[in-house]
Amino acid sequence: MVIRCLEGGPRRFSELRVPLRGVTAKVLTRSLRKLAADGLIRRSAQARRVEYELTPLGRSLLGPMEVACAWAREHWEELLDAREGGAAAEPTPDTLRGRRTAAPERGVARLVNHQS
Repeated sequence: MVIRCLEGGPRRFSELRVPLRGVTAKVLTRSLRKLAADGLIRRSAQARRVEYELTPLGRSLLGPMEVACAWAREHWEELLDAREGGAAAEPTPDTLRGRRTAAPERGVARLVNHQS
């Protein structure tokens, strides 16, 4: 998630906290340190201003991440069914036919309602 938040350019810690509001400061700090240690982000400090930005290596992850997101959108209904315990062990083409075109938005609504 941090990688996607830095996609648009450098951001300060407080700017990262907004889209990642469900993540504690401690966990975000730990994640930023690990990503920097792995060479995926760069931390730069200049006169009381610390910013984080993607390195070229980190930016190279954006393409594969988008492919993974596209896969998740395509299989959203199957993923929700599996999470809810309603998926068969091996789905058949007949059970998949209607799901391949299912809108992820519909699945999001189901997930939100399920968590309430």
